[in-house]
Amino acid sequence: MVLGENHGSMPSLYSEDLKRRVREASNLVDVVQAAVGKLTRTGRNLKACCPFHREKTASFNVNPEGQYFKCFGCGKSGDVFTFVMLHERVDFPEAFRMLAERAGIRIEFDPKAAEQYKKESDWKTYLYRLNDAARKFYREQLLGGAGKAAREYLRKRGLSDDTCERFGLGYAPPGGSPLLARLQSQRAPAKAIVMAGLATQRDDGSLRDFFYDRLMFPIADAQGRTVAFGGRILGDGEPKYLNTRDTVLFSKTKTVYGLEHAREQIVKTRRAVLVEGYTDVMMCHQFGVTNVVACLGTAITPEHVRHLRRFADDLVLLTDSDAAGAKASERSLTVLFQEEMPARVARLPGADKDPCDFLLAKGREPFEEALQHSQELFEYKFEMVRRKHDLLTPAGVASAAKELIELVSLVPDNTRRNQYRYEIMRRLNVREEDLRYEVRHAAAGSRAEDDAAQSEAGNVPPPESELAAMERELLRLLFHQPAWMEQAVTEVDLASLAGKPERAIGQAVLEALGEGKLPPDPAVLADGSPGTVVAREVLQRLQTAQGEGNAVVDGARALCIALAESPPEGAKLKPELRLGMCVRQIRRADLEGRIKAAERRMTHAKLTGDAKAQAEAYGNVVALRKEMARLKAAGRNATSEVKREM
Repeated sequence: MVLGENHGSMPSLYSEDLKRRVREASNLVDVVQAAVGKLTRTGRNLKACCPFHREKTASFNVNPEGQYFKCFGCGKSGDVFTFVMLHERVDFPEAFRMLAERAGIRIEFDPKAAEQYKKESDWKTYLYRLNDAARKFYREQLLGGAGKAAREYLRKRGLSDDTCERFGLGYAPPGGSPLLARLQSQRAPAKAIVMAGLATQRDDGSLRDFFYDRLMFPIADAQGRTVAFGGRILGDGEPKYLNTRDTVLFSKTKTVYGLEHAREQIVKTRRAVLVEGYTDVMMCHQFGVTNVVACLGTAITPEHVRHLRRFADDLVLLTDSDAAGAKASERSLTVLFQEEMPARVARLPGADKDPCDFLLAKGREPFEEALQHSQELFEYKFEMVRRKHDLLTPAGVASAAKELIELVSLVPDNTRRNQYRYEIMRRLNVREEDLRYEVRHAAAGSRAEDDAAQSEAGNVPPPESELAAMERELLRLLFHQPAWMEQAVTEVDLASLAGKPERAIGQAVLEALGEGKLPPDPAVLADGSPGTVVAREVLQRLQTAQGEGNAVVDGARALCIALAESPPEGAKLKPELRLGMCVRQIRRADLEGRIKAAERRMTHAKLTGDAKAQAEAYGNVVALRKEMARLKAAGRNATSEVKREM
């Protein structure tokens, strides 16, 4: 086995039959009630205050028929496994074990999957050990003769010996490869040292230490295991800061520095404070402000937000009071609006531009006072726009409106988005119709830029393409008109849909059709809405890849719930007409893509002088265009029928 391969698609440890038994024995209503107390019935749903964020008015809904939950406040959603994972802050295997134990079901592992899982786990465990050995080595070097300059730097920065020890600071000496020599003397395989990011391989195949002549900051996960290092150069040279490259244990866009020290206080206060540097985090903790973390020198990413959301209900961004700090906070706004994470922005007053210098000069009380005087995200953005544009001129107002609309159009929730639009109109004194053009263009732009977004439980990923959006509408129709499923599968291959989340749902629908679980029996539908009944069957089959780092499956599960909760628009149309429209739209988008591909092949063949390939591609283009013409003709006839119906 090669370390680092297929870590996101590890085979499930549990058999499908065992998963089914645990799921069927774990009624979501009972599990939620045990965690949050009494649920109040509202129509077909049960409601309570959400256990995942602070609220006074209940917005957390449990659907007993579909066996799923959704909070309309924070957006989290999922099934019984997701609820336990979020509530207990555990991964899927642990949530599965807890539910199995609660149901009195004995867990039996799939032998082949267990063997593969053990290999993967053994490799990771060994990499943790290598990183820990490196941490101890760097620490020894800092405390020895080679670390004199590094110790002097820390003294000048005002970091105490206790703080440096608590955060495990070390030093990578210059010259040679002393860490590599130490690890190889302990019989560590060269491949593992490279995979851990502790050494790099030269062109001639020889190895050398990755870090040298740098002050070393160990980077740990939330459990306190060392996963990487950050190194600050002490002399001249670039880069000033260098992080371990991404490994199986570490990703700079996902890992939060200092979380192992800040986690307890973040959970207690439900708030995390984000600063920009290692020493900023350390100094905050040294002064007793212990819910502070950092994002490793990068702008905050969606993965950072989703990780912190497990522990905090809101964030405070504390930016350096210089141009670079303002720019960093501006980049973070986009992510925070997209993720709908409640957040505020704080700035430190005075000449001391970063938290480390400010705390040393002013102390803890003024620092905490600055945090208290933070601004809500929209307020902060509006203040920046007001300074940037002359709001006394029509051109300035137009530019300000465009910039604000582009930001708030990223907000997924329609109600919140409209509230922000109202604020823009009120503050800029513009009419709603004056914003419509900007709204349309900003929304189109945000969809185009967002197609690579991934989802966590509760966050529905946007369609990856126009074709995927059409496929999504077909699935929505089938959720609410399941009687047409058998007809639909003769028209569209649900197992080969273009969108990844849509394809996962399509495959689950086909599996349920093959097992006779869908379309649902009319007697079952008499006691529940079609959307929730279909969602229950689909969610059970999407659970297969749960807990294995599969963002596609997470997104498919969130999308499944969203489809069940929102029926298709235009309820007056007959289902067969709507189905025909969906199928034609999907076929048309697919044909357009195939025609473009064939035209590219024809052009390439012409440029390379391949007459045979050019003729073949030309024939393909002609055939596809004829098929498109027939499809458009059928569409015109169908449009006439739709108009008669309406």
